[in-house]
Amino acid sequence: MKTCLNCAQPFEVDSKDAEFYNKIQVPAPSICPTCRYQRRLAVRNESSLYARKCDLCGKDVIAIYSSDKPFKQFCNECFFGDKWDAKDYGRDFDFTKPFFEQFADLQNSVPRLNTGSLNNVNSEYTNFSSDCKNCYMTIASEKAEDCYYCKLAQTNKNCCDSDYLWDSELCYDCVNIHNCYHCTGLVQSQNCSDCLFSYDLKSCQNCIFCYNLRNQEYSIFNKSYSKEDFEKAKKELKLNTKEGYKKAFHNLRKIFLTDSIHKAADIISCENVSGDNLSHCKNSKLCFDMQDTEECAYCAEGDAKFCFDCNNIYYKPELSYEIMSALQMYNCKTSYYSHYSNNISYCSACYYSSDLFGCISLKREKFCILNKQYSEEEYRAIIPKIIDHMKRTKEYGEFFPIKFSPFEYNETIAMEWCPITREQALEKGYRWREKDVKEYAKPISKDILACEFCGKNYRLVNQEIQFYKTMQLPTPSLCSGCRHSQRFFFKNPRKIWAQKCSNCSAQIESTYPPERHQKVFCETCYLKTVI
Repeated sequence: MKTCLNCAQPFEVDSKDAEFYNKIQVPAPSICPTCRYQRRLAVRNESSLYARKCDLCGKDVIAIYSSDKPFKQFCNECFFGDKWDAKDYGRDFDFTKPFFEQFADLQNSVPRLNTGSLNNVNSEYTNFSSDCKNCYMTIASEKAEDCYYCKLAQTNKNCCDSDYLWDSELCYDCVNIHNCYHCTGLVQSQNCSDCLFSYDLKSCQNCIFCYNLRNQEYSIFNKSYSKEDFEKAKKELKLNTKEGYKKAFHNLRKIFLTDSIHKAADIISCENVSGDNLSHCKNSKLCFDMQDTEECAYCAEGDAKFCFDCNNIYYKPELSYEIMSALQMYNCKTSYYSHYSNNISYCSACYYSSDLFGCISLKREKFCILNKQYSEEEYRAIIPKIIDHMKRTKEYGEFFPIKFSPFEYNETIAMEWCPITREQALEKGYRWREKDVKEYAKPISKDILACEFCGKNYRLVNQEIQFYKTMQLPTPSLCSGCRHSQRFFFKNPRKIWAQKCSNCSAQIESTYPPERHQKVFCETCYLKTVI
């Protein structure tokens, strides 16, 4: 057992972990998986977005970097254009200084891409999304089309205000759904259509306020109705009104907390895995929200092979370690916001490159260190010396310390998954963004409203209004941030608790917090009761 240098809790490096670290030639980590996870999250700003102008062409853009950041930010066209060269900011490696200090100096000068999005069509107001079309304020999504205010929407069409959804269409206010059509308020469900405010349904149609059902239709609160009586009862709920919608969402929360039975872990077609929300995975441990994954550990949100300690990694990355936000990487270490690259280490926002170390905002480059170009022979000669230097300073193998993040802690998703107070952040040396003190306005027009919870003004865009009309839904009473927080209630922590099956008292491992006192069953009891 080792003791975490950050939280002082014991953690284990087992034989499989040690084998991986030896394979990629990094020292065993000095901090526990939870603290490593928090450290990666602290460089990912998903939704703290700012209205800015491109610092090269002057175009109006949204940016993940506030105007008080020391470096410039460029729009997509300028960033990938030929009017500038990030190698102009290159510098020599200084063997008298720690690496992270040198990287921080480089970070303060090199321009960045305004958001984390790539290869989208008519989707400028997105972040960390790729290959999307006609999307607006959609985060961490791939191959989505006509989606608005969604997070992790993978290959979906015409969805709004939904998180963690795959291969679905015309869905609203949904969480953790696969292959669903025309559903609202549906959670943890698959292969459903026309279902409303329900939990854990599979292959169901026309269900309202239902839970733990399979192959059912025309049901309300798990009771079967004729089609005529179902439609009559549905109409009486007045789900097209704000008051009716609020009552329905309240019922969904009650179903989730007290009525439904929960399987200890939502694992589908997997072999030898641990974690939650896994499908078609093999030989992986403590992974969450992963699909088609093999031989991975301590990963979340992606599809990968032979990767440890990675988040938001898609398009089949392989043999990588301590990566945040990447597409199609191979043999990469301790990097973030970098895509389609091989053999890069300690890089940020590098694209279509190989053999880089400590670089920022390079495109289609190789054999660079701190953005300085080297010959292949020079590069291969100096890299071992840098690694030895970083081992002496106890930096090599460690991800970027939170204090060197380009963002304040409460700008990032670390605040969502690993919340801390302002005082705790400052005590640890993390930066904290003070919120603007404003008197938020009352509704200004029918398209600019005031959030009923936080008071913040929010705007309804035309395509969003049309979606509500199509779905026969009321316009939302909350801003997009508060709507996301309301849905986040249905996402369990990425933490495993040892507990007992609520039915047979067998020992189980689950992500359901014990203090909620939900009905969590072992797989045997769950299958007997639900299927």
